[in-house]
Amino acid sequence: VRAAPGRTAELSEEMVGENEVLRRFLAQRFYRNHRVYRMSVKAQRILSQLFQTYSDYPDQLPPHLRREPLPRTLGDYLAGLTDREALAEHRRLFDPMT
Repeated sequence: VRAAPGRTAELSEEMVGENEVLRRFLAQRFYRNHRVYRMSVKAQRILSQLFQTYSDYPDQLPPHLRREPLPRTLGDYLAGLTDREALAEHRRLFDPMT
């Protein structure tokens, strides 16, 4: 397949048009939806705060995560968190009642 001189499979012209209609629909109704955007901004804020706090105070990290280079370690750690784990971690660091 990789050695083939051109594409071995592709969408028909009709499906290319249908695919474009679907892309526009998703962009307007889903990707740019204010609720989705709001959640995206919240997620960015939470991850930024976690990254900044752990960068400023690495002793709050579990010992196995206190290694160099810290920014890369933090990036890998935060990227591996589920939404629920990130929210729980944020709550542990910033909610004075927990």
